[in-house]
Formats: sequence, C-alpha cells, structure tokens
Amino acid sequence: FAQLARRYPPYWLGVAIACWLGALQKIPLIFLIWLIIALIRSSNANEREKLWNRWFVGSAILALALVLIWPLFQFARYDMPFLQAFAADDLGVLFGEHHLGARPYFEVVDGLVASGWAGGGFALVAALFTIFRGRSNTPRPLAEISIVSVTIVALAVIFNFRSVRYVLPIVPCLSLVLAFWLARFLEGTRRLRAATIAFLVLLVAGGFIQAEIKMHHRGPDARSEQRVARELGVAQRGGMRTVLLEPAGKKSDLRSNAFYLFHGNLHFPLQRWTISQFRETPPMRPVVGVCLDC
Repeated sequence: FAQLARRYPPYWLGVAIACWLGALQKIPLIFLIWLIIALIRSSNANEREKLWNRWFVGSAILALALVLIWPLFQFARYDMPFLQAFAADDLGVLFGEHHLGARPYFEVVDGLVASGWAGGGFALVAALFTIFRGRSNTPRPLAEISIVSVTIVALAVIFNFRSVRYVLPIVPCLSLVLAFWLARFLEGTRRLRAATIAFLVLLVAGGFIQAEIKMHHRGPDARSEQRVARELGVAQRGGMRTVLLEPAGKKSDLRSNAFYLFHGNLHFPLQRWTISQFRETPPMRPVVGVCLDC
C-alpha cells in the first residue's frame, strides 16, 4: 500500500488498516515500519513534496487512533497498565525463556538466517548490498524497502529481541529484494544465468528440507493445554489471583502468558511463579493456577 500511495495517495488508508490489524495481534510493528518509511521519504526533497498531503496526514491520525484502541480498552476494562498492553508481563515472549540476564544480540538474526528461513541470509545480504551500492540506477522503492528491512532487523538486535516473529512482517520485503537481484542475474551472461538457476534450485530444495525438519521437530500438541486454559478461564473470578507455576532452573512445559490469555479468555492479570516461590511464600487466597510439574 505504501508503494501504491506514491501515485495514488488514497492507498495510505490501506496502510492505516494494516497498522490496525497488526495491533490486534499485539504487534504494533506495522506502525513502526510506516514511520520509518515516512522518515526515509522525508529525507528526499522530491519524495517529501509527494508525501505530505491530506491523505497521508489523515491516514496517520487514523492509524494512531486505531492502534490505541486495544491498549485503551485493556486499561478501561481490566486496568492493565497502558504501556504493557502489547507485551503484558511475559518477558519470555519478547526476550526468550532462558538466560534472560545474557545478551545474545544476534539471536533474531540467527533465527532468521539459520533456522527460520532458508533464504534469510541471502536476502539480508541482498538488502545490505542494495543500501551500500548507492547507485542512481537502483530503483528508489527497492532502496526504501531495503532500508526499512535492515532497520527493523537492527532494532531487534539493539533491543535484544529473541523471537524471530518480531521481524516476520519484513520477510516479504526481503523476498522482494532477493527476487529483484536474482532477476537481474538471470539477465546477465550465460554462466551467470546457469549459476543463478542452480542457486534457485538449491534454495527451493533447501526450503522444502527445512520445512520437513521443522514439522518433525515441532513442539507438543497444544490441544490439551488449550483445554486447561479454557478451564482456567471458567474458574477465574474477580479478586482471585491467577498463576502459572513452573519449575525453577529448567525449561517450562507451560506455554506463554499470551497463549493462556487468548485461549482461556482470561479477564484478569496472569502471573508466573516458580514452584519454590509458591511453596516458600504462598500468595493470599483465593488462588487459581496451572502446574504441570507439581
């Protein structure tokens, strides 16, 4: 939509709707991507003149209002702190469940390149190549897409996010950049075309192999835990503390807070405690919770 809005400004409304849909999934990353696009286009005099029009300003205001619906509803209905509406209190969702004190900054990059997508590494290289190539014959939209993609990955690295899900919105962008350069290589010499075709065959075959490995190493069936979450939602009452108990020092078998909030339709805050904490300083009753290792 942002690229279509270069010629047809009403398409900015589509960007606003996309921001809203992303916020409903508790991922306001789409709005951040829009801000980065606006900054990139504002840095160019010709783009700046086309950017600032009534459609862009009105759509930006609409997008901000739509993104704020969810946190305002959470605050008004359940007294959830405004700044925690998207992340709740589950740091494991943002930063992983292990070694929270450590800072393996490139875990998102590793997830994108090594285990998340067979072509991720090549796509990142293509985006960086596009940015640093800096030639006038590079299409402006391609340079913009590359800058947006690399910026999002850089922010994920700086803030030490450990889940690759937070860079998933830019995967189509990286795919476009990689596809552009592969198409350029196919227009080259005979040897270059042959090498490009061989690379594409290996890339597609690697994707199928990787998908097969992922399917055979997927996590346990979530249906039983969905049933537990629904029963927890039925038992939850106002003034009752709701906890998830997990063993200290090892991987928890319980899924994230967001899983229980969604599948259990929980209306009150949810806390994670270790079993030792619960035994040493038990919370005030009434309490309802889930424990798989008790």
